[in-house]
Amino acid sequence: MAVTDHVAIALDFSKPSEQAARAAFELAALTGAKKLTVLHATRDVVLPAGDTPELRQQLEALRFKLTAAAEQQLEALCQRVSSRSCERVVVRGRPSEAIPQALQSMGATLLVLGTHARKGLRRVFVGSIAEDLLRGLEIPALVTLVGADEVPPDEELRSLRHVVVGIDLTDEAEAIADAVVSLFGGAASERPIAIHLVHSLDTREEVEALIREEREAHQSESRLVAEHIQKVEKERATALFERLEPKIQRAGFEVTRHMGEGDFVETAAELIESLPAQLVVVGTHGRHRAPILELGSTASRMIRASAVSVLIVPSHAPESGDASDAG
Repeated sequence: MAVTDHVAIALDFSKPSEQAARAAFELAALTGAKKLTVLHATRDVVLPAGDTPELRQQLEALRFKLTAAAEQQLEALCQRVSSRSCERVVVRGRPSEAIPQALQSMGATLLVLGTHARKGLRRVFVGSIAEDLLRGLEIPALVTLVGADEVPPDEELRSLRHVVVGIDLTDEAEAIADAVVSLFGGAASERPIAIHLVHSLDTREEVEALIREEREAHQSESRLVAEHIQKVEKERATALFERLEPKIQRAGFEVTRHMGEGDFVETAAELIESLPAQLVVVGTHGRHRAPILELGSTASRMIRASAVSVLIVPSHAPESGDASDAG
């Protein structure tokens, strides 16, 4: 299954979710998505102990009205942001639980959602509904964000020219590359799109801290170890770049390499600003069916720091082949 076989959009009718909807429709046009579904979760009301038939009847009537109202809002939003038809789904329960269950049952291959930001302050993400939802997700997710330039995510996708792709030294790098090719391969045949492969040598700070802690007699030896570790990591990263580049180039993309030092999030943020890029892609660690997001992970920190939308690709997600091939 391709990433855009079935794109779902999670909406709570806030401004960020409407921006996410516009971005999702733009993504569908850009990638040739086969199916679009917009969905909303209404909070459920639990009856107290000792409830009566009359109370149950009143609650069911309320649930029906809430669902009908949500369906009307979904229809109005879809008509407002695009002329393309889409399926509308309203589920009941906590969004972090109900939406992942609905996505699994409907066979969605990509989720698009928005998250809030406050000007001049850290992005409101930790503890948010968006963060909770992502933790329960098992498919790739596009988190739409608006940076300080206030360019809407749909406009950034419409003008997509530069994509920053984080690459670490694991098998997940192949999955990330496949997801990018699957998403934007068609667009790359019509316009120049550059993929910027980024690996950050994050072992340097750890080794330098070890050197500082060692006594003077051992600092020289520790420095030699640090240099050797970095040399090996650079060689492995270079070999990985050389393995990924031909696959990406065959799909019609331009490819450049970036080898940074220190924290990847900082390296990526600087590159996004300097290019400027319109999208950043990061992978997640974890075995099959593990949550897509973990507290303090690179993906979580990238969302809080990024000025552009973030595509999160789980290692276990089906990218361009059958779901049974994902590992």
